[in-house]
Amino acid sequence: MTNFSSFRKRWERLKDYEQRTIRLRCMGLTAAEVAEQEFVCRETVENRISVATKRLALEGSSKLARTQQICYLLGARDALISYEKNERIPA
Repeated sequence: MTNFSSFRKRWERLKDYEQRTIRLRCMGLTAAEVAEQEFVCRETVENRISVATKRLALEGSSKLARTQQICYLLGARDALISYEKNERIPA
């Protein structure tokens, strides 16, 4: 499994459209549904995910395994950011 802190840094380096595409896939949309929402073809969606996976340096034997890793790490990242924003500092 990829180191979480390195994932956070690599995630921030992705282009906005790559992050949007991945988020939509992690929400359960199919490549065709993402393509429709992003106004691109399905092959473009698949290419964005493939390129982003390489940039995130994820390992896995299949596209599905790598996509699941992204969704897991992205969920952990979002939860941590939410926690950090909502944490109250005692006076």
